[in-house]
Amino acid sequence: MTVPEHLLWATAVILAVLLLRQTLGRRIPALGRYALWLLVALRLLVPGRLAVWPAPAAEEAVPTPVTQAVQTLPAEGSEGERAPAQTTAPPETGETAPALTAGQVCLALWLTGAAAVGGWFLAGNVRLYRRLRRDRVPCAKADCPVPVYVVADLPGPCLAGLFRPAIYLPPAVADDPAACRHALTHELCHRAHGDHFWALLRGICLTLWWFHPLVWVSAVLSRRDGELACDAGAVKRLGEGERIPYGRTLVALAAQAARPGGLLLSATSMGAGRQELMERVTSMTRPKQISKLAVSLTLALSLLVGTAAFTTAAQSGNGYLPRQVQPDPGLTVAALDPTAVTIPDFDWTGGRRSYEAEVLIRWMSAYGQQFYALPEGHPWKAGDVWVVPNVFYGRGNGILGGAGEKDGTYTNVVDRTGRERHAGTWVTLAIKPAGGIQAVEPLFRGGVPRGTGAFADYVLLQYHVQLICEAGDGQWRHRFSSPSWNTLPPGDPETWTAEQLAMWESNLIWERSMNVGETDTAASRQEAGEQWADYYAGALLTAPNNGNPLKADDFRVGSVTLLSQTADTLSFRVELAFRPIWGTEGAMAFCTLQYGADACALGTGELDEYVTLTLPLTMERDTTQITPWIWWTGVRPD
Repeated sequence: MTVPEHLLWATAVILAVLLLRQTLGRRIPALGRYALWLLVALRLLVPGRLAVWPAPAAEEAVPTPVTQAVQTLPAEGSEGERAPAQTTAPPETGETAPALTAGQVCLALWLTGAAAVGGWFLAGNVRLYRRLRRDRVPCAKADCPVPVYVVADLPGPCLAGLFRPAIYLPPAVADDPAACRHALTHELCHRAHGDHFWALLRGICLTLWWFHPLVWVSAVLSRRDGELACDAGAVKRLGEGERIPYGRTLVALAAQAARPGGLLLSATSMGAGRQELMERVTSMTRPKQISKLAVSLTLALSLLVGTAAFTTAAQSGNGYLPRQVQPDPGLTVAALDPTAVTIPDFDWTGGRRSYEAEVLIRWMSAYGQQFYALPEGHPWKAGDVWVVPNVFYGRGNGILGGAGEKDGTYTNVVDRTGRERHAGTWVTLAIKPAGGIQAVEPLFRGGVPRGTGAFADYVLLQYHVQLICEAGDGQWRHRFSSPSWNTLPPGDPETWTAEQLAMWESNLIWERSMNVGETDTAASRQEAGEQWADYYAGALLTAPNNGNPLKADDFRVGSVTLLSQTADTLSFRVELAFRPIWGTEGAMAFCTLQYGADACALGTGELDEYVTLTLPLTMERDTTQITPWIWWTGVRPD
């Protein structure tokens, strides 16, 4: 749930509770009216959804094939015509980014207000508790299950303390047997209702939502409803004969200029202002008949409001329906190559998240055209290809079923610097091999990941894709992609294809950016290299199961030595070791191809079954990050 959505739903829930309170509040028990505010507190303090209920299955609306204008760089030597490219101009980007975005300004304002209100809340409570503990005297006259104290100059009775609450009385109340009995009963009702905890939550809500006027209104009214609920509970405990005397006690305690139980204090109070007093005395002297119909309506409407506010329907398609990829008759490729795929940028009238989804779907469609263009006899030669956004995983779209591992959580398309934008998430290609499922079965272990329903003859290939669009280029290009295929370990290195090598090499994350603080020192530069080494080795653990010979289940980072440096460049020698899950033979062969024979060796001793690597690392100062921190980014070697 985004911040605007959270704000909108919080406002809607508050308005719904205010409407219920106004129309049905006097016809339901006071404690029931008080409980309505629980919906508001949950919506304010819980930022997301509590449940997801399924939308209608996608079989009810069969996806329509979508033909897209995408541009794929043909394989070297191809003379065929390319698919027509879109001609819309890329969005203009400025020369420099503003020092502060609107979001950063809003965040700074919110933090300032929250700090002020939170400080007021904390200081007021500390001051109150110190005074109560300093001036309190045990009340010997009170017969009560919780400690009772008398505090001089206390405006009115109150319950204070979270885990060991105590009741505090002014001397005048403690000396009046009737008033003391009424006050103790009232405060015990507060304790039974947990109001000392609710007062704390009320203060937290006001601290976090200090900018929202309806939250302050809710705090005032919820506190008032809590007092009404305690009044009703006290009269029930005292007996109907005490209703009028209890009302007189309220009047006697009402004229207080300041009370311990203010909105930002976690102590309860029996006192009241004039308007609140009139409502409480009226409820004492002229109680309204409880209506079973009103209670039933309130429960039903509360359930409806809670369901709407705390659950959401799973996306059932909308702009993210699976899209059929149309073949490009002029394209021929010898092997799959995501680095050869580019699509033009385009104008978009929707939101940022849907724009990024569209970028990724269009790029994957262009990549999917390569499956059509493979030579006959290739196991991945496709007769049909669909792009399936991962927002459908587990959501009953009739294609993926339960095969998905990743939900479709899109990162934002970011343009902080005015120089480049990025888009990335998990996307799936549904491939129908021209030679049937049996053509690709030898490539997998543990079974082929297949679709469901009408897509039972399709193979599901899941990709984690990152794209980049540089300013002035107007083209979305491949940055890196990690296929997550449960394939067999590699065979004889002599049989490795260029496609396999390119895929495994793309899993090595060199272009990792490291944040080393606000000061450029020798220690921070050394830290940049050490952080990079840890991330690089860690990526071997998280590498996809696509037969990558470097896929590891453990790693060790050795020495990271800074060899040379300039103002904008760092050069390191990085030593690390990893334990490949497929054994050391394939890992050594790949490392030898990738880094040279001198850079890798078999581990010995406690590093038996490990491969050791010595890597030359170059890091460049990243000046595109508009933050107060210093960033260094690894450079992929040529």
